[in-house]
Amino acid sequence: MKYFILFIALVLSRQSFAQAPDVQVDTLAAPAAKESTNPLWKTGGSAGINFSQVTLSNWAAGGDNSIAGNVFGNWYANYSKGKIVWANKLDVGYGLIRKGKDDTEKTDDRIELLSSFNRQISESKWYYTGLLNFRTQFADGFDLENDPETRISTFMAPGYLELSLGFTYRFGELFYVYLGPIASKMTFVRDDVLAAQGAFGVDPGDNFRFELGGNARFQFRKDIAQNVTFQLNGNFFSNYQENPQNIDVNLDALLDLKVNDWLSANIAISTIYDDDILITDKEGKTGPRMQYKHVMAIGLVYKFKNHED
Repeated sequence: MKYFILFIALVLSRQSFAQAPDVQVDTLAAPAAKESTNPLWKTGGSAGINFSQVTLSNWAAGGDNSIAGNVFGNWYANYSKGKIVWANKLDVGYGLIRKGKDDTEKTDDRIELLSSFNRQISESKWYYTGLLNFRTQFADGFDLENDPETRISTFMAPGYLELSLGFTYRFGELFYVYLGPIASKMTFVRDDVLAAQGAFGVDPGDNFRFELGGNARFQFRKDIAQNVTFQLNGNFFSNYQENPQNIDVNLDALLDLKVNDWLSANIAISTIYDDDILITDKEGKTGPRMQYKHVMAIGLVYKFKNHED
């Protein structure tokens, strides 16, 4: 089933390719609003696949055979007219690895939708902003460290929906910061077994948790050399009602190296902290912990655009 999902995602991503390559536009760092008598939609994105394989035979240094791959896709749709900018982005990814005779494991599993509605304040670089952010995953996740048979996550368990109102300051496409003093975070655990355990901060037996707080985001993106781009994203949430000093943190750093229109390599590092997510370590101690993910990949990628007036 897992290989079937991987194959279908690859086929769908290849069927989406129809236009010339383009640089992906971030949701909140969309181009500045321009005066126009007609609405302007700009759409596009990228999709690709990374694959690796290791085969050993009579290898004195030891080791295991392995096979790994992941598919990914990013799509954007941005509307701009006058002082109004409505920007939307969908980001998906799914990856698998099999090492030796071990069971197949996930290396990536994400669905994220980010939508922001912005109105420019006078002629400044500030915008009034309404923000929606939704995150979940495709498939089951298991406790590989302690009990590989124990499911610890699945589709919409967790699922996160953040809604907020605030202000965005945008310095071209290099940098933006968003401040949302009025924000809500909704956590969904649509799995009764996990809900009964009080997973992801919901009360035991509940499938839903609502938090009222504040939200902040930023992005820095810069071409540091020819065909080399560095991007740093941050997302922070503070619950006003309970331990506001314990801030939820999501940080992503990406170094993208473009070889040509089809081939690229990248290094990605992700860090998450959420004190509502309790993790059991190898010593059996349970509590909130920093989560890290480090990925180095090389593979095929295709970027496309379709601009319509």
